[in-house]
Amino acid sequence: MRRRKRLSRKPAAAFSSFARIARKSVSSRGYFMNGRVSQKVSEESGPMISASIDPDNVSIADLDRFGHAIFKEWRPKRPFLRRQDGVYLVLRADDVLGLSSDPRTRQIETELMLNRGVNEGAVFDFVRYSMLFSNKETHSRRRSPFTRTFAFRMIENLRPQIRQLTEILFRDLKELGSFNFVGEYASKLPAVTIASLLGLPPSDIPYFTQLVYRVARCLSPSWRDADFPDIEKSAVEFKNYVQAVIDDRRTDPRDDFLSSYINATREAEDLSPVEGLTQLMLIILAGTDTTKTGLTALTGQLLQHRQAWDALLNDGTLVAAAVEEGLRFEPPVGSYPRSTLADIDLDGFILPKNSLLALCTMSALRDEKHYVHPQLFDIHRKQMRWHMVFGTGEHRCLGEALARLELQEGLATVLRHAPNLSIEGEWQAVQGHGGVRRIAEMRVGFNREN
Repeated sequence: MRRRKRLSRKPAAAFSSFARIARKSVSSRGYFMNGRVSQKVSEESGPMISASIDPDNVSIADLDRFGHAIFKEWRPKRPFLRRQDGVYLVLRADDVLGLSSDPRTRQIETELMLNRGVNEGAVFDFVRYSMLFSNKETHSRRRSPFTRTFAFRMIENLRPQIRQLTEILFRDLKELGSFNFVGEYASKLPAVTIASLLGLPPSDIPYFTQLVYRVARCLSPSWRDADFPDIEKSAVEFKNYVQAVIDDRRTDPRDDFLSSYINATREAEDLSPVEGLTQLMLIILAGTDTTKTGLTALTGQLLQHRQAWDALLNDGTLVAAAVEEGLRFEPPVGSYPRSTLADIDLDGFILPKNSLLALCTMSALRDEKHYVHPQLFDIHRKQMRWHMVFGTGEHRCLGEALARLELQEGLATVLRHAPNLSIEGEWQAVQGHGGVRRIAEMRVGFNREN
């Protein structure tokens, strides 16, 4: 790395059927500051790691485990770190925001897959034909059919149905005594919501849910080489399943989301069949793992600090603010990828031309320049106008309104039905630093007062 002289510086009606089926799928056994609910950061472990790393060769394993500590240590010292695979992690909020629309950068396309030795197959084609990994006219053409479908007003109209869905999913969990919040609730809510929007047969829900989460691993840079054969096999199954659903709906159209999308792709004469299929696959995958992680991490933070939990029990209007702070404090998406088209000077440090970047939202959302005491979880915190967890610019997440709705209703239902819910055993921290982050298990239990 070169360095210059330092510078001055409409959905299907059968929600209940989906929820009942879903309950059988994917089964697996602060403090106050000035009267405001806050949380002392829980991941200040790893100071030895952050102090001893080589900033030009940071291991993926260390970043996945100690990301927050590493970013806190290095963010004031330099604008980026270089990962062991050559990817540059951009740490500061202003740089993340600026580079997301800087004409000297572009969205990556197939570079990360090629870096991992993947140059063909179902996963490679998913990346190749996805709007997420495309630029300019190609990106606009692939994104256009979804723009009106995911309009805020249309999504907000889903609130009563999603509230009903959360009620059905959660109400029988008390019979379990204790359960894995991830497997029994957080993973099912987004999967069943998407399945209902697609009008899938309720009997397909268990298979569909498991398949989605097996494929979604490809959206994180942390998948292991040993896992790829299963990811590829699952991607083939998933592609064939979604194609069959599309074919069936073409012969039996309905007044629903999927039929509207099919009509929109038909009207977009410049969208190929494989592109139309791939965008639908992307919407399904991107909207499941992120919500699962977001809901689990948010609930876990609140359960560890009962002052914040009690504040929500006393005032339900704080739920939306708690969701926003949860997305900031432990974002389900750790970074967004870009690549450089020219050398870029950040505070005297040079990002070389043709480099791969990770715009690190996980770091930017704790940038001291933009947040007071960013290591505290504060549900009264004033947020930035546009939440960075959903990306910025032309690639901003299409599903942000739906994600917020699922998180708000998902949390509100837990508060209503389990005011004395508690974590059993040791809290398992959210893992990962790039792409979709993950948390495997959070065991919770009801006490007798619930």
